Amino acid sequence: NNQMKNIFGVKFKNVTLQLALLLVSFVFFTAKGNAQTIAEVLGTPVTFNTKAEISTTKTSNNYLTLQYSINSTSQSGWTVRIQANSDFSNGTATIAASFVSLTDASAIGGPSGTSSRGYQTLSTTTAKSMINSTRNITSSHNFFQQRFNMRVAGGNHLNVGSGTYTTTLTVTLYDKDGNVMATDSNIAVSFVVNYSSTCQGAT
Repeated sequence: NNQMKNIFGVKFKNVTLQLALLLVSFVFFTAKGNAQTIAEVLGTPVTFNTKAEISTTKTSNNYLTLQYSINSTSQSGWTVRIQANSDFSNGTATIAASFVSLTDASAIGGPSGTSSRGYQTLSTTTAKSMINSTRNITSSHNFFQQRFNMRVAGGNHLNVGSGTYTTTLTVTLYDKDGNVMATDSNIAVSFVVNYSSTCQGAT
């Protein structure tokens, strides 16, 4: 009898373990299936190669592509807001985020009727509204992309050392009532300064 109890006890434990694993797997894959994400694809960054160039504002068209995967819907409107998490840095020097601006350039898929706010300077304290729409996000338009141009203002603020200046952005998609539909706080963007006044022969 004790042997049978042990056998049944082992069997019972195994069944319990299997059920627990099935439950964990179900929760994991359900959460994964319901995930609402924002991903990025980067183009060619703005690059300053000479002393003359760092005095000039430069733009990289279609530099940042944001890909939205949305499982919920929004009726009669939605908004995309972007905030810089910090100023741009090459590891030793910093350049204020306010010298960089973004504008919505085009859309790939998704709901029609989006309205760009034009170039908006990045802020480390305020999430700037980049896109407004009065259209619906429906189940047939729940994966779409937005392309952004990035503009970097020229000036002496760029003459602080060469390198790749990087920051991360927090991008959030809101429905018409201000509820978060998707967000990502690790969208990396950068620009390059190859000129340095300490370099010999720099022009």
